Amino acid sequence: MKKAFLSLVLGVLGMNLFAPVLLQQDFSAGQMPPSGWMVFGNTANWVISQTNNAGGVIPEGKVTATNTSAVNTAFNTSISTITYLDIQSQHEVQGNNVTISADLLPYANYSNVTVHIAVLERITTGNIASNGETEFHNVMMKMVPDAYGTAVSLNANQPLNLSYTVDMSSTNVEEMDDLIVAIFVQDNSTKEIYQSNYSVETGSMFTMTPANGATNVSIAAPLTIQYHQAIRMIGGTAITNNNVASLLTLKQNGPLGTDVPFTATINSAKTLITVTPNSNLISLTPYYLRVAPAENNSGIPTLEGISNFTAEFSTVGLQERKAGNFSFYPNPASDKLVVEGNGRFEIKAVELLSATGKSVRIMNGNFAADETVTIDVADLAAGIYYLRITGKQSHETLKVVINR
Repeated sequence: MKKAFLSLVLGVLGMNLFAPVLLQQDFSAGQMPPSGWMVFGNTANWVISQTNNAGGVIPEGKVTATNTSAVNTAFNTSISTITYLDIQSQHEVQGNNVTISADLLPYANYSNVTVHIAVLERITTGNIASNGETEFHNVMMKMVPDAYGTAVSLNANQPLNLSYTVDMSSTNVEEMDDLIVAIFVQDNSTKEIYQSNYSVETGSMFTMTPANGATNVSIAAPLTIQYHQAIRMIGGTAITNNNVASLLTLKQNGPLGTDVPFTATINSAKTLITVTPNSNLISLTPYYLRVAPAENNSGIPTLEGISNFTAEFSTVGLQERKAGNFSFYPNPASDKLVVEGNGRFEIKAVELLSATGKSVRIMNGNFAADETVTIDVADLAAGIYYLRITGKQSHETLKVVINR
């Protein structure tokens, strides 16, 4: 079988720039270049060595000769092309395993494409021969899940996550802490690379509960952050129940909203943080939870984590008539409800919910602090309702009684 060493320029599309990446690939066919490849420049620039490596597959792609002119031409052609696809990825190394989580964010439809993920070693020295080279850079060690990649069809504004854990013990990796991960998306017909990016290494992946975007979150359940590996503070200080809260932010109504008092603990294994608000969450209220970067025991930083979530509909603790920022009248009501910002707070939206949480009235708009919002309730059945008021800086839910 023939082994080819080539410098493959991953597409420079959109906002992502790639340097040439040295890849190594075994080919099971004798034709060089393989069938299906589009070649720019002189094919004599390919370096071919006769080896006993078997079982490889023929990838399909565009390659360019490794002279400056050919590389620059290919580079400039790619960089002038606009893409509507973003790739964000993170990976962690634990023992001989590499865990990869790649998020693809398409802003247009990309059908019949393949996602290729390559695990590379930055520098290798154990594969030198007799030509005077003493080290090799960005050497491919494994394609994930294999050389065929993952065939997908991407739909506009529908994110796709691909997650893999690969065991590198059967590869020729020399140092597990010297690995990087490259990802690119390729058209199966034209072989064009639509987008590419490097994955960001993290000291430990983690799962936030509730997840970002979650709704109907229990008003009483604790919030958790579960790490794959033990963590410590950046710089090496141990994380304890006394200092773990310094990593956390919990607010109502987004990152600029009101602070929510809480207590936080970390387990003895240093892998689980539990956040317990001092009182129940407020029904139907949006919350923002942030965890700052820490690091694993090898000193590799973790990434920031953010979860925006909304509490469940609940009647527990709702106020009868008046809150600090907004008020309404009359209560009980039979014909109309009038909502006001007490001359101090602007109102963006007012929503009336039934006892089961169903929306029965909604009014959107930017109402000045001295304006009132009137809601017609004359045709609603008698019973208990809930008035959800959204302002610029606050959000409240109040109990309403409608009589007949």
